[in-house]
Amino acid sequence: MIDGLDCTGIISIVNKKELHAKHPLWDILAVSWSFILEEYDKYLRRHSLDHGKIVIDKSSNKTQQDIIKVIGKLINWGTRCQRISKITKSVFVDSAGVYGIQVADAFAYCALQHSKKNKQFDRYWSVVHGKLAKNELHVTPEKYKRWP
Repeated sequence: MIDGLDCTGIISIVNKKELHAKHPLWDILAVSWSFILEEYDKYLRRHSLDHGKIVIDKSSNKTQQDIIKVIGKLINWGTRCQRISKITKSVFVDSAGVYGIQVADAFAYCALQHSKKNKQFDRYWSVVHGKLAKNELHVTPEKYKRWP
């Protein structure tokens, strides 16, 4: 089904243990959202779109307040590397009622399994990989050396 959809994915997978070992003061939630917002903003610019919004599943592990605070800060002040100008707001929704959230969940789960080298997901990963915004692949935290 995903192969037939007209959609583009942007995925951020953070190896928490490795990031914490190398940069113990970094906020993992802020780093991950920084990657996602930077790449989404670039995507909106490349496609000459006026604005975009972030739709987040209400069942996220972090509290909505934590996520709202991080995203609001990034939208208002930018990241360490980029000003975010095309993303206008974020909203929380119940994933059961929003088709796009279910697709995003499938992307994220498949990417997680791929990162764990779960061979059962190789076929699914090839479909998801083909739907990723190509310039957003393999973003690494090295560009964030200026983080506290």
